[in-house]
Amino acid sequence: MRKIGGGGDIILPIIFDSRKRFISYRFKTKKLGVANKLHRLFIDKLNIKVVYEARTIVNNERVGYGIIDVTEFIGSPEDIASAIYSENILNSEDELKIYESKVKGLGVVLLHYPLMLGTISEVVVFPEPLLKGILEGIKSEFKSAGEAFLYYMGIDGGIKTVDSYKDIFTLDLKELFNFILQLTVATGMCSEAKLLKYDEKNGKIHLSISELFECKNLKKEKPNSQFFRGFIAGVVSSLWQTDVKVEEVTCIAAGSGFCQFVITKSKP
Repeated sequence: MRKIGGGGDIILPIIFDSRKRFISYRFKTKKLGVANKLHRLFIDKLNIKVVYEARTIVNNERVGYGIIDVTEFIGSPEDIASAIYSENILNSEDELKIYESKVKGLGVVLLHYPLMLGTISEVVVFPEPLLKGILEGIKSEFKSAGEAFLYYMGIDGGIKTVDSYKDIFTLDLKELFNFILQLTVATGMCSEAKLLKYDEKNGKIHLSISELFECKNLKKEKPNSQFFRGFIAGVVSSLWQTDVKVEEVTCIAAGSGFCQFVITKSKP
């Protein structure tokens, strides 16, 4: 397990083992003893191994989250949720999220805080309004120079992210790229990241990103992503060991339903 540190109680637990299947969960409630009851449900009644669990209190509500090993469990995330409700551990008014990553063998707890993905072991977590305010402030104050600064800051973060994982996980380049995409979802950068096309041979990638933090709830005349666009450029250039061009072809800030990015190898 690797823990990505933030501030206070905010951490991002990550587990990866391609031989196994993991599911992560998160709950928020005012009820007492939920974490202990979930632990016993997983072990005693569902025969599921608990890999990681933690709890904290946020605004007088109890928040718990964890990762469970469901390799031997015959069932779906919905079956686990049904068991939790049928045992009256949580009620319908409580918040419960059960999540299985799209990357085989990845267990990661979803957070709701955008993460500046740089040197992973020393990463800094920012609440979304603060981070968006910083990015928009830089663009407003320094215009094109500010946009360029954010883009190259993103590139550096993307390169360091690949460096943090390429020697840890024995994945092919496409799998590693998709793994990093799912980290952007887990850390709150976006709500969904879809890899629509991956063609390393011809040097082209097409992505669809939902609710990108850098662009959502804004109205712009042109695509607004600079930091995330740079981040993707850094990731792909590091994976492919060549310069790439990243274009945001549609943007939610400019009225589209999704932010879409096309990555191409730069011409020699």
